[in-house]
Amino acid sequence: INTGLSLATGEVLTWLNSDDYYFDSEVLFRVEEYFNSHPQVDIVYGRGVRVNEFGELIKEAFVNRDAQSLPQSLEHSLGILQPSVFFRRSAFEKVGGLDPKWPLQFDYELWIRFTQAGLNFGFLDGVLTKATVHSNAKSTKLRLEQLEECLELVHSKFGYTPVAWIHRYADFFLTKKDEKAEKAPVLD
Repeated sequence: INTGLSLATGEVLTWLNSDDYYFDSEVLFRVEEYFNSHPQVDIVYGRGVRVNEFGELIKEAFVNRDAQSLPQSLEHSLGILQPSVFFRRSAFEKVGGLDPKWPLQFDYELWIRFTQAGLNFGFLDGVLTKATVHSNAKSTKLRLEQLEECLELVHSKFGYTPVAWIHRYADFFLTKKDEKAEKAPVLD
């Protein structure tokens, strides 16, 4: 992804994972229009939906619609759907690329660096992308590891681990533990 972003020639950058796609053919025009009408905004993000492998709606993804509160809320909640984020080349160049130290949280880590660098987020109120949820998706298959990395990331960036992230980790860990217990053979 870093190589692709470095080689891109446009003024606005993003990346789209192979199993995600834009909501419609107007998305890029709406993003361009937003950037043009909001020159103070460095990063634009919008809404997105989660779909299954057949493209059927599962639910709308949680997105913090208040761009002004995003820097504070990133401490305890992601609040952005990665495929629905677009940023100016100048923002990317200011903070550098994705950090390979965080292979499961590199996008979240980038959003935190954007805020810590004082860059401005803007919210485009529209569904921009469809993110596909399936069993082979990294965020599904490696969810526990992703949450563990998240705990380490937020602690390294903010100096503490917010309780909300600890609760998410514990809830997921306990759910997985219960699922394993249900699948275990019963011995008489």
